[in-house]
Amino acid sequence: MRRGFKITIIIFAALAAVLVYGYCQTFALRVTADTVASGQLPREFSGTKIVFAADFHYGMFFGARRLEGVVQKINSLNPDIIILGGDYIESDPNYIIPCFDALGKLNARSGVYAIMGNRDYQNGMAGLIRQAMADHNIKLLENSGVWISQNKPGEESTIGRLRLGGVADILRSNPNIEGALGEVAKDEFAILAVHNPSYGQIADPRVDLALSGHTHGGQVTLFGFRLLPWQWSWRYTSGIYKTDGTTIIVSNGVGTRLLPIRLFAPPQINLVTLQN
Repeated sequence: MRRGFKITIIIFAALAAVLVYGYCQTFALRVTADTVASGQLPREFSGTKIVFAADFHYGMFFGARRLEGVVQKINSLNPDIIILGGDYIESDPNYIIPCFDALGKLNARSGVYAIMGNRDYQNGMAGLIRQAMADHNIKLLENSGVWISQNKPGEESTIGRLRLGGVADILRSNPNIEGALGEVAKDEFAILAVHNPSYGQIADPRVDLALSGHTHGGQVTLFGFRLLPWQWSWRYTSGIYKTDGTTIIVSNGVGTRLLPIRLFAPPQINLVTLQN
């Protein structure tokens, strides 16, 4: 009986240690830097820095101070383009205004862009989030896209352009890649923002770089091994993948779902540098 008691104590101590570690890891925000090189990228955009941040889940477990810290971190990276990957609010619409008051302080030379995540369509939040983005000069890409043009220094007569598009979430809406990519040609450089990497057209031949979130990197894993049944069907979970000419980057995201616990899937901001 004494031995059984000791084993029970050890098990509870180990569980407590895991929970404490998982809680602490939710605050261990990392900046993951990758370089994406392509001959289709106009020379004018070589060296362009994109910051991608997703899955804030602003609410009870992710408050104003943490979000302000994320905004400061992103701005400190001196980005040319900022892309926000959806799931801004955990569940309560009352958090929308303070969330976007903070996100409205983001700065990027060529603009701040955003897509919607599955959480953003729930509890009547979609319209309120769209309005909050408009009020804070955040351009929503919801089955739509923009052309970003840029002169090469010293060659003012030469103008290069790239396409930045975003689709609606596959779980809560109807994504339309044609609206996102528009008239982009195969020899032009296109970036696609997709909340859920399970979207079947994420590796469209016209897409050179796809940026996605949603998975939280698994959020609770065993050294990266997926523990939860609904994760097993994911083709992409975390990191950088290359398929059919498309580079796919799946971010761990910033916040957490349900509980403030992460295990071997630390929160993440992605810094992507484009090179010709």
